[in-house]
Amino acid sequence: MVKVLDLEKGDIIRLDNQFWKVIKSENSTFGRGRGHIKLSLKNLKTGNLVKKVFRPEEEVKEAEVESKPAIFIYKDRKSAVFLINNKRLSIPLEEVGNKIFYLKESKPEQEVKIIYINNNPYSVELPAKVDLRVIDSPPSIKGDTIASNNKQVVLETGLKIKVPMFIKKGDLVRVNTETGDYSERV
Repeated sequence: MVKVLDLEKGDIIRLDNQFWKVIKSENSTFGRGRGHIKLSLKNLKTGNLVKKVFRPEEEVKEAEVESKPAIFIYKDRKSAVFLINNKRLSIPLEEVGNKIFYLKESKPEQEVKIIYINNNPYSVELPAKVDLRVIDSPPSIKGDTIASNNKQVVLETGLKIKVPMFIKKGDLVRVNTETGDYSERV
């Protein structure tokens, strides 16, 4: 058990039978009143973000976590396959979730991290940003930038995002994996 006051960014805790990564920790006090700790947490399995408020003396279970570098090889109908130390690891697509839309099967291989909890693979940790090719984009019409400055495109993994009007089919774009937003054209 660890006190909430001692948690730092990057720590992984167990809360409500789920594992959460601490994204941000804020200590607040109001006048003479008791202080409280606001934690911004990211669910390792689903990627959902939540904010929770705790008293400083509260304790939570800290998870024993190991992170191993891996290379994404391919996906089939049931699982995503990774290479770790020259051994293949299959993780069911239900466990990978929406993260599969940020993984592409191509050269050079895409590096990720596999999070292990109690020596069992639990989650896939993506890099902060990935580069994906636009495979479908509505055409830009001259003067169309006045009405709206974004359009929806389909990327090579099937992910749909909003991008600026100048992006066209075949362009390589950088996508933020935490928010799912367009970052820049590569």
